[in-house]
Amino acid sequence: MMCGKLTAYIIAFLFMASAQIAGNPPSDIGKNADAKRYKEPLELAAKFMSGDCEEVPEGLYGIQEMRINPEDGEVMSWEQVCEMVGYAFYDFDGDGVNELVIGSNIIPYIGSPHKTMILALYRMSDGKPKLLLSGTRQNSWFYQDNGYFYMTGEESAACVVSGVFSYRNNQLCCEHYWFSDLNSEGDLEYYHSYEETTDPEKGTKLSYTMDTYNMNEENNLGQTQCLDLMPFSSIMVYQ
Repeated sequence: MMCGKLTAYIIAFLFMASAQIAGNPPSDIGKNADAKRYKEPLELAAKFMSGDCEEVPEGLYGIQEMRINPEDGEVMSWEQVCEMVGYAFYDFDGDGVNELVIGSNIIPYIGSPHKTMILALYRMSDGKPKLLLSGTRQNSWFYQDNGYFYMTGEESAACVVSGVFSYRNNQLCCEHYWFSDLNSEGDLEYYHSYEETTDPEKGTKLSYTMDTYNMNEENNLGQTQCLDLMPFSSIMVYQ
């Protein structure tokens, strides 16, 4: 990563910021400790959203994508992005140590309430923050509940993918995986597997149509959460 002169910085308020999630808000002391614990990735994201980085930092490609409207190519200002992107601390795997989630609350499909699309998720490893996953338009991540995450995306025009992953012992484990593939006649076929794969030989063929697949996706997205994110605009100062 190459960053030029920082035009936005995290002010002292960062270390007292509250990023609560309904049902499991950390204590005030916890918030302060979490902000210090995850100081490095928080500052990295803030530096990137200052608009003064020459390259996209690892794990933050989803933030870069949010700037560009896929329909008309219009580019938003970094100030607008900072209103849309926020962070929170949450103990996703129940081990007593909060993770850091960076994301944006979006409407994933027509008629859906807001859900948190995860752009980056960090955990602590050997006393240091480590990137656990990052989300993009091609592979979007959401949190369901009780340590389960949902991913939806595409590998190609003919291969859509989605899956449910459990988060235990600092690892993401595939529980269910759905994908499509073209048969010899050029028609789409859908499969289910218990491992993260797009190999039809490792999956079970389903009697799915595109509509059935989309219904399964909406059902899984319907189980995902809308997290209470602290927008980066509240902790950044532009010069």
